[in-house]
Amino acid sequence: MHYFLTAALFLFVVTLSSGCNSDKVSISPPVAKKPSWFFTPSQEGGTAGIGHCGVHINGISAQRALAISRAIDEIATIKGVKVENVTVTTDKVTNSSVVSTLDSYSIHTSDQKVINATIREIWIDPSDQALYVWMIAK
Repeated sequence: MHYFLTAALFLFVVTLSSGCNSDKVSISPPVAKKPSWFFTPSQEGGTAGIGHCGVHINGISAQRALAISRAIDEIATIKGVKVENVTVTTDKVTNSSVVSTLDSYSIHTSDQKVINATIREIWIDPSDQALYVWMIAK
């Protein structure tokens, strides 16, 4: 009787697992085709910048905002605007707990230069969900 139950269980598992198999088997993940502007951002003649941000803890809106900020920083640097990024970390230790804070600042010194840039395209890399923003300044 023990052999009968073992054989029946084995047959059930084989039948169940064969039903889960699919005809399409992917060995490697698909390669994401990057847009043409990814490699040549200044193709429209203006000063261009590409900002990028990986998956953000605060969601897609924060991811987009950070990518836009980075693209503007890149354009500002190209146009001769001095860009300084400052990161301040603070750790407070009380009794048996530690509280850490991180503040990040971007300081632009422009000598009256105004950067007027527009978003031309946004692309999300399907392989890692990183968001890229292509911006052109005239």
